[in-house]
Amino acid sequence: MSKNTFHLVSLGCAKNTVDSDSMAQLLIRDGYRLVEDPRRANVLIVNTCGFIGPAKEESINVLRELAEGKRANQILIAAGCLTQRYGSEVAVKVPGIDGVLGTRRWMDIVQVVRELRKGPHPEPLYHLPEAARTVGTDEHEALRVSVAGASAYLKIADGCRRPCAFCAIPLIKGTAVSRPVYNYYGTPYRPFNPLTAYAMAASRHMHQYGTTREQFAEVAMAARLWALMNPKASWSRKKLVTPISRSRKSASTSAGVCCR
Repeated sequence: MSKNTFHLVSLGCAKNTVDSDSMAQLLIRDGYRLVEDPRRANVLIVNTCGFIGPAKEESINVLRELAEGKRANQILIAAGCLTQRYGSEVAVKVPGIDGVLGTRRWMDIVQVVRELRKGPHPEPLYHLPEAARTVGTDEHEALRVSVAGASAYLKIADGCRRPCAFCAIPLIKGTAVSRPVYNYYGTPYRPFNPLTAYAMAASRHMHQYGTTREQFAEVAMAARLWALMNPKASWSRKKLVTPISRSRKSASTSAGVCCR
């Protein structure tokens, strides 16, 4: 088993997959190698989902499975939405977890791994800083994109500023945070597979992107720019859009209505 290998399980939505791919990029940049077999990795990571009951159960089951098969020289990190929402409760339910990383600070994965590998740690390491009231924007130049077959997801924002009583997203992610539009030009298009046919801009509510209609239009143009740059691409669309305010309804209705 190589000392610098990691195995990463990504659960939940496409936005979580983008976070998982970004964490993998940072680890690879730090000298780690991704492996498919958890038995060959010395770092095990589960990027969990904590949105609805079945997703929580799946996350706990995957963590338990890895914890039960974990060897003495392996570390297990529970990351993502479930840990952001429930914190130490996750480690109590799954003995064997070594580190807990919230989704708001996914970009600190290298820091957490380094700390855990310094030596024995009888208690789990919790990386859930109170100061992280929203998803961080210090992304260490990670490409915020995930390619899955014929689809490519470009993450433009995270969180939600609507305090719906039935939804846990603001509790997990915090309020809406938009990524600067200049991040979508140039470098995000490099990793796309030439056969990718659909470019989707992913966020919780795209109508909340930025603060002006011009910013909203810019990110839509960025996704379409990729479609023009890729000769195999037929069209692009926006993902996870809920038209709510009258002023932006015309800009979002064409993509349909979907919350979650």
